[in-house]
Amino acid sequence: MTTLLFLQRYWKLIGVGALVLVIAVLIGINAHVSKQRDAAKQEAAQARAALAQQEADVLAKTAAAQAADQAHAKAVEAAQDKVTDDAIQPYRQQLADLDARYKRLLANSAKANPGGGGAASVPSVSDASGRADGAAVEDRLPASDALIASQQALRLQALQAWVRGQQAVAR
Repeated sequence: MTTLLFLQRYWKLIGVGALVLVIAVLIGINAHVSKQRDAAKQEAAQARAALAQQEADVLAKTAAAQAADQAHAKAVEAAQDKVTDDAIQPYRQQLADLDARYKRLLANSAKANPGGGGAASVPSVSDASGRADGAAVEDRLPASDALIASQQALRLQALQAWVRGQQAVAR
């Protein structure tokens, strides 16, 4: 009975105590939630900073790779240009030598055969051989055809040298 009298007399005090207890629990929960929220904000900020750093690293590495690729491409191009120059110079010199030799041979031929009247010489027919399938004595190309054949041979040799040089260039 004393308990019942106590509850009747101090019920407001018990209600206030319960309310204070509920408020204290809510304040504790709020503090805990605030700590979690602050930790989550800090983690998010760190994640954003790490992502920004990673993006900056990727951009820097990409720029470095592009610069290296451009430098390599320029080096390859320079090496290819050198191969081309190294193949062209001897080719031009050989063509000039061939042309000079051809002109010299024509001049010597004109001196040896002054009555030709300016016409191109025609190969002579040889005496018949003892057999029907024997080769003619004159089996050379005419001088102009020989010049063309020699020029083409030089051109092919220069092309082969150029291709070998281009294949040797590291890409």
